[in-house]
Amino acid sequence: MTPLPGSSEFVFWEQSSPMNLENYTLILPSISVGNVGQLAVDLLLNNLNVKKAAYIHHPSIIPMVGVDPFKSECSELTTSCQLYVCKENKIAIIQHRAPLITAKIPSYITFLTSFIKDQKVKRTILLASSFSEFFTIDDLNGVPIHYLTATCDAGTVDAFKAFGWKKFALPSNVVSSEFSAIPGGGIAKHLLENCEKEAIPLVALILICSEGNNYPEAFRTIECLNKWLLLKEDMAADKWQTPISWKLPYGSAAPKTLY
Repeated sequence: MTPLPGSSEFVFWEQSSPMNLENYTLILPSISVGNVGQLAVDLLLNNLNVKKAAYIHHPSIIPMVGVDPFKSECSELTTSCQLYVCKENKIAIIQHRAPLITAKIPSYITFLTSFIKDQKVKRTILLASSFSEFFTIDDLNGVPIHYLTATCDAGTVDAFKAFGWKKFALPSNVVSSEFSAIPGGGIAKHLLENCEKEAIPLVALILICSEGNNYPEAFRTIECLNKWLLLKEDMAADKWQTPISWKLPYGSAAPKTLY
C-alpha cells in the first residue's frame, strides 16, 4: 500500500487506488471524556456492514498495533487509526485507538479538513463528550445529547430541536476563558472552527458525562445518531451488539492472538 501526495499522503489504502468518498457521510470520534466517541464508533463498526478501507499514519497519532477488536482468533492486526467504509449507507468511519500528540493536533486538524475537502465528503459527524462537572441536573434534565454545528443547513438544526437536543453551551456561571470552550472535548472546538473557516459541513454531537464505565454513554450516543441517520431499523440499545474487545478492559487476560 502506498500513500498519495497531498492531503492523502498519510492515508494508506487497502486497494491499489483510493476509494471514492464523494457524497459520503464521514463519522469519527473526538478522543474525549470517557472515550465515549471511540466506544460509539466501535458499536457502529461492529453492527454495520463495513469494510476496512485504509489506515491513517499521521505524525500526530501515537503509533499502536493490536489484535482485531471485532473478530476472535483473527490474525489481522489493528493500528492506531483506521478508515472503514459502509457502501450501503454511504458512510465512511474513522476510528482512533491511540491518543493524539497535543503539540501536533493543529497539523492533524489541517490534514483532516484537507482530506474531507479533497474527498468531497458530503458532511462530517464528530462524536464527542464533555465533563459533567460544569453542569447541574437542571442543565441536563431531558436533554439526550448536545450539539454544535459548522456550515450546516437550517433543516439539520430544526431536526435536532425536534429531537429535544440542545445546542452546547457552558452554563452562564462558568467562565469559558478559564476552561476549554468544550471541557474534555478533545479536538471538537478546533475542528469546528476550522470547518467553519473552510465552509465544511460538520456536526459535533456532544454527550455530557464523567469518567468511568462509559459503555452506557456510548449506547446513548449511538441511539441519538441512529435517530437522526436511521442506520438501523430497530433503534433499541439492546439491538446494538457489543464487540468482543469490550470484554477486555476490566481485569480480563490479554487475548492470545496478541502474541
